[in-house]
Amino acid sequence: MDWIQLSLQTDQDKADFVSEVLTGLGCFSVAYLDAYDEPIFEPPVGKTPLWKSVIINALFAPDVNQAYIKSSLQEICGIETLEYRTIKERIWEDECKKDYHAMRFGKRLWVCPSWESQTDLPGEVIVINIDPGLAFGTGTHQTTQLCLEYLDKYPPIGLKVIDFGSGTGVLAIAAAKLGAKSVIAVDNDPQAITATKQNSQKNECENIVKTKIIANTKNSNVCDLLVANILANPLI
Repeated sequence: MDWIQLSLQTDQDKADFVSEVLTGLGCFSVAYLDAYDEPIFEPPVGKTPLWKSVIINALFAPDVNQAYIKSSLQEICGIETLEYRTIKERIWEDECKKDYHAMRFGKRLWVCPSWESQTDLPGEVIVINIDPGLAFGTGTHQTTQLCLEYLDKYPPIGLKVIDFGSGTGVLAIAAAKLGAKSVIAVDNDPQAITATKQNSQKNECENIVKTKIIANTKNSNVCDLLVANILANPLI
């Protein structure tokens, strides 16, 4: 079915309250967006800060009583301006496929999703098979690109490697496919550890890539090369 998306703008302090009201009025989901392109850099662990001005998008069933929603938000939250639009039903799992394609890093290294053919990739190639998921690291972010380009330029042949903050395991898998003797993939997120294990198996390098949750990792681990595609404060 199609959906009705309601958009409104509110202040940081009111966002959670407005969200609760929308939920009480029957919305199926609520999303917060930055109203004025205000950056938030590296918040403290356990904190989820919001922008000073927040756009809230709420999805309702197509037969929602828009007049009732408007009067309720006006009375309870003091919100006057609302915008409605119809969202066509789509297969959302397939939407990312339109914008996510095989990507090249350096001379030989490629990250390729499962829905694209590898037969047309030019020249001598080393392919990492990864689909977008819950963990970070599929090659679209600039820091991931820089790390992959470094590994392609300086392949860790015969080296012991640690991937600190492994996410999807893309850097660990790249190191393994580029000749690393062993790779320890470390993360503090259980979902990332699961993603690294699954992607290592998919890329047939699970015998080289071993995973560790950060709480169980001691300082006794030694390596020849450490890659860490994480934020500044954890790096320090």
